[in-house]
Amino acid sequence: MRILALLIVLTSPLRAQTPPVPSAPAETLRPDLILVALSSAPTQRHPHPPALSAAAEAAERGRLALNAVSGDSFDGSAARESAGTFPDLSLSWGSAPRATVHSRNIESLYGLYGAGSDALLKTTGINGPVARAAKAPADMFLAWTAVLAGHELGHFEQAWLGGGKDVAYVSAPGPSAFGRVTEIGDWSNMGPAGIQAFFAGGVQASQAAAAQLRRDIFESGAAHWSQWPLFFFQKLAVTKYALQAPKPSAAGAADFANDMTNYARRYGGRSGRGGDAVHADIARGAVWNALDPLGVYSLWGYARHYVLSGEERQSVPGVEIGERAWTAGTGFWLAETGPRYSLSLLSRGRGGDLLEVTPSWGEGQPGLGAYYSDRLAPGWRGRAGMELWRQREAAEPGPLKTGGAVELGLRRERRNGSKTVYLDASAGYKTEGAMLGQRQDEGAFWTLSVGGASR
Repeated sequence: MRILALLIVLTSPLRAQTPPVPSAPAETLRPDLILVALSSAPTQRHPHPPALSAAAEAAERGRLALNAVSGDSFDGSAARESAGTFPDLSLSWGSAPRATVHSRNIESLYGLYGAGSDALLKTTGINGPVARAAKAPADMFLAWTAVLAGHELGHFEQAWLGGGKDVAYVSAPGPSAFGRVTEIGDWSNMGPAGIQAFFAGGVQASQAAAAQLRRDIFESGAAHWSQWPLFFFQKLAVTKYALQAPKPSAAGAADFANDMTNYARRYGGRSGRGGDAVHADIARGAVWNALDPLGVYSLWGYARHYVLSGEERQSVPGVEIGERAWTAGTGFWLAETGPRYSLSLLSRGRGGDLLEVTPSWGEGQPGLGAYYSDRLAPGWRGRAGMELWRQREAAEPGPLKTGGAVELGLRRERRNGSKTVYLDASAGYKTEGAMLGQRQDEGAFWTLSVGGASR
């Protein structure tokens, strides 16, 4: 049954079904059958380079200024040790909703495929640009499938949280991914907020996974090549889907299987703004989401540095200002209180510490998030995060209330040469309110991960 459930997940659609739609019999996917994982890539530290002469220092500054184009690492030691690299593999569990946890597990499986395909090419002796280009369609198709699986599991999680029990993948007409959609057979068990959260769940899952992956690879300073296609499709899926969604007033019956169209209709009705006005916000969010610098770079990282040059592990680009490397990231997702937009600013020090600050906004409801991680002692790394927001309590009009969340995490690593194993745990608490990757309700949340990698 566990293997069957995983196969069902990997053939899951991007679209969610609106009630009611007749369906062919399909096996219900139960939460206890889902394999899940969440982990951060092991942190790589970059010591200070030796002192340079004035001329050499000027040349180095010029080279680092081209960091965002060339992909060279922040400290000048490009991460191109291709031989023997292996992506981060992990297994984790956490509190509901487990959308990010599900996505990270699927990413781990895709990384296993990437390492295996590289090993196969090396074994056959045809490990060159032509061979890697020949398998590129498979690389991209499987990355897209992995992202679709994570997206769809976001729908499942929200359906279960909203009270749905009869949830399954079924065949359906229309332009759905792989010709299948998610159907809930007991919509009557879910209230208006639960149904709206169900349609928003896929976008939230994709964006939460993308935000976590961006943080992981920038903190590490290096990425396995398999992480670039995943990040590209996590960003592209939301933008492409949003721009293709018709506005509610022009949608046909089959179009309401589209998450974005259905969300616009439901939130527009509950908030009093109207579906077409919400649809316009979604279209703007799709464009904003596409401007993510690492999302734009990701295809170049895959094609130039892996397909053409064979770099299995690559430096993550950043622009140097002072003694730190910097990058930014855009985000867009759908919440109980309306479409939300975000802009993340990430800064990595030469010692490996990471600072991330993320303002967010939407319909006059501001938010601010901050995250910091650093080494506490040899083999130990700690992190802390917080969010503050001013939001309505629900989609319906009402006064703004102040809320927020705090989270602490700890990682224990053991290294043996190029191999690393680790145990990672985090726990936090949030008030009622919209927070990417978490449920709307007030309560505690946690994750626990075990994993390893080889460099």
